Amino acid sequence: MKALFVVFLAITLSTFVVVQSQTRYSKSELIEDTRQYVQLLETVHPDPYINGGGKIAFHRRFHQLISSIPEAGMDLLDYGWKLQEFTGTMLDSHTTVFVPVNYNNKTPGGIPIYFNSIEDKLYVYGVADSAHLPLTGSVLLSIEGIPVERIYRDYGALTGKENNRYNVLAGIPGHLWHKSWIEYLIPEWEDDGSILIELLKSDGRIEELDLPIPKEISYPLYSTQTSVPMPSTEQCDFTYTFTEEDKQTALLVINSMVGYREAFEIWRTSGRTQLIKNNSQAFTRATGEPVPDEIDQIIQGIPAATEVFISMLQEMKSAGTKNLIIDLRRNSGGASTMADILTYLIYGNEAVITAKSGIPNEVKKLSDYYFELHSKESIENFNESRVFPLQDEDYVFTEDRYGWNTDLEPLFDEIARNSWNSRIEQMPTFQNVYKSGKYDGFYCPEHVAVVSSNKTFSSGFTLMQRIKQCGGL
Repeated sequence: MKALFVVFLAITLSTFVVVQSQTRYSKSELIEDTRQYVQLLETVHPDPYINGGGKIAFHRRFHQLISSIPEAGMDLLDYGWKLQEFTGTMLDSHTTVFVPVNYNNKTPGGIPIYFNSIEDKLYVYGVADSAHLPLTGSVLLSIEGIPVERIYRDYGALTGKENNRYNVLAGIPGHLWHKSWIEYLIPEWEDDGSILIELLKSDGRIEELDLPIPKEISYPLYSTQTSVPMPSTEQCDFTYTFTEEDKQTALLVINSMVGYREAFEIWRTSGRTQLIKNNSQAFTRATGEPVPDEIDQIIQGIPAATEVFISMLQEMKSAGTKNLIIDLRRNSGGASTMADILTYLIYGNEAVITAKSGIPNEVKKLSDYYFELHSKESIENFNESRVFPLQDEDYVFTEDRYGWNTDLEPLFDEIARNSWNSRIEQMPTFQNVYKSGKYDGFYCPEHVAVVSSNKTFSSGFTLMQRIKQCGGL
């Protein structure tokens, strides 16, 4: 059953495995696929053992997984949960299995209330029925009589986030919306058309509600509205506005760091055609037109972070804007180069170098899968100027290029500059701006502050950290 798994390497070294929804499979077929999955993890992931007790512990859990497969076999939903349970023990939030559950948001079948998080709690953020609007702000205490602490624990263990409460609270609201996840997390629940929840209301009273599950959800949900004017992200995940007529405060919203032209240019350079196609709907979203066949045409239609940020900073400079608020509350990551671009335009090139300097922490693992995804890269490219030639299954360490007996600390600045210059060459849109020198530290307001949430993850967190390094709040 070789066709069961489809493996994608995401923007960083993230590994996603899609379990294709089919019929029931025999024990021997599932064992074969489990072996294939583990082989893929060990080939593609740089270190699947680091957070789970080492290689022997990893393989012990692998054997336990195989032995738990029933003689009668399994359907792929149950098998998908088993694979995710195993994957969760790696404690790597970037590696997950897409279990084949119903993700139809019109008929999700779960709790008809959407929760958000504050501190270490989930609260009612949006409701499907306007009659439930008075529940807004109430804190979730239990589902079907099961305390939320147990649900959080089980969800964290399943998804590999149990060591990070914020990641648990960021991920679980969307899953409580879906019936299949409720059935997994709360096996005690019997779907009789309703679901029981317990809420702590804002006046201190505890209220138990047996909520009917609607056959279909209408959008948008009913929720409280912000008094701050928010820019539309309908066409693009990064945009800005000013909160007042005098333009003394600018608001930059970045909900994702995937659909921007410079990222697509980087992927084109390394031959990541499939990644471009996977995210090509950013073209239709921005232009309203069908996605063209030509890669270059797709890229030209994608909004450029460089252009949006320059436009914002030009307006800010003209108005003498004092405050910049960067809203990353919904930013779950993407390609982190956006952080470099924004840093360059606000704080200048040297700030980028300083932020990127330090002990090199990127380690690549070479494999057939790596070169399949990076079709314009080759092992010959990696072996240029190396002390010894690398082979398939080798790791790429910075020390190989500079020498293992070399003190790298005096070279941190040089390594950072080389890395940054190489990246600039991959982004024609930004490169043209960079070469002009006109926008190097173009405008830095008096105050730069970042607004984040527990959904601010991966490259989104990198951007937040970068602003803090440069003196922002």
